[in-house]
Amino acid sequence: MPPTTKSELRHRLLARRDALDPETIAHCSARIHRRLFALDVFRRARAVAFFVATRSEVRTLPMIQEALASGRRVVVPRTILEDRSLRLKEIRHPDADLAPGTLGILEPAAGAPEVPVSEVDLFIVPGAVWDRRGYRIGYGGGFYDRLLVQSPDTPRVGLAFELQVVNRLPEQAHDTPVDWLVTERRVYRFSRPGR
Repeated sequence: MPPTTKSELRHRLLARRDALDPETIAHCSARIHRRLFALDVFRRARAVAFFVATRSEVRTLPMIQEALASGRRVVVPRTILEDRSLRLKEIRHPDADLAPGTLGILEPAAGAPEVPVSEVDLFIVPGAVWDRRGYRIGYGGGFYDRLLVQSPDTPRVGLAFELQVVNRLPEQAHDTPVDWLVTERRVYRFSRPGR
């Protein structure tokens, strides 16, 4: 019987992603990197909010390094557990500016310059499971949902391996899809409600 709850879908798809070997992750991440940087919306963006990959996620550090080298402003979230939020912080040197945070994910220091969401031109969004309409299942904390609702008109691009994509996810009224989903195989383009 196929999984029906968000929790079951998350568990199944993350187990599948976690089974990928490091070489496959690196190869597919490089293809996703090229596809992302070829998008017009990315080429136009001067300030990009990236997530920093953890576990078996699409590797984003090479993307961050290239974005910085191209003169873009790069911001990365810092997790605030007290109010379950993400604060965007500017980084300039990933090796020096990122360290393991509360959840073990690389993130900027508390004293790094904070960037208002209104100054971000493009959000790069993580997810555990995606569907072919741009909806996502995150990791269960709701951190990105609370961040993205603060800037509803800013373009957003999800990054995932094709094995994380399913036909349709159950969505709730507050769920908002991304505008693009980039995998190693293709770029999905969506039309967000109200846009």
